[in-house]
Amino acid sequence: MDDVRIQALIHAVDGGSFSAAARAMGYTPAGILRLVGALEDELGVSLLERSSQGVHLTRAGEELLPDLREISVLMDRTRRRA
Repeated sequence: MDDVRIQALIHAVDGGSFSAAARAMGYTPAGILRLVGALEDELGVSLLERSSQGVHLTRAGEELLPDLREISVLMDRTRRRA
């Protein structure tokens, strides 16, 4: 699982939009959309609902987000220790 994809999802959720995630990560909104789409494909579930008001977690996204946040923390910790 790619940490950049997870971070894109987390930033989109926390910022409420792909644009906010793009600003936080230095990507374009389209790049964030591709990263989140690739994560959704990898997991086999839709994680976000997209609307003109931004993005919102699906039920699957709500269930998986805590684990994905933990994975992100663990990956970051591992990189710092290495």
